[in-house]
Amino acid sequence: MFSIKTFADVITVAKTFGRPALDHAIAHSTLSQDANEVIFKCISWAASQVVSIENVNDGNVEYSVAATFQYEDIAGKYITQLQDITIVRQGFGAYSVSVQEAMTKGYITAQTLGSLINEIQRRNDAAKDLAL
Repeated sequence: MFSIKTFADVITVAKTFGRPALDHAIAHSTLSQDANEVIFKCISWAASQVVSIENVNDGNVEYSVAATFQYEDIAGKYITQLQDITIVRQGFGAYSVSVQEAMTKGYITAQTLGSLINEIQRRNDAAKDLAL
């Protein structure tokens, strides 16, 4: 018997027993309701190809900046290249630009890009392990 409390637990179970084990546990109510919720949230997180960067609402100006990405399955590994990432601002001053253009225009910093790449890699790894 195992318990699931975090996304890391979900990924570990998926790596060890496969996605069908998670599906079975949910279908047969062998885990707690909280564990099922963590599983659903983890799957949704891993499947989402939008990473929030910034949300602003100061009463006068409202906008959000996010990165959208795609991955390609290359030899069983989910790979996202820089040209597969788009930086999108919705709301006041909307734009949709490549990572290169976003860096050149100062829309994102190198630190933001580094965090973004790490988050995308974590999601890609999770999506692979969860057979999404």
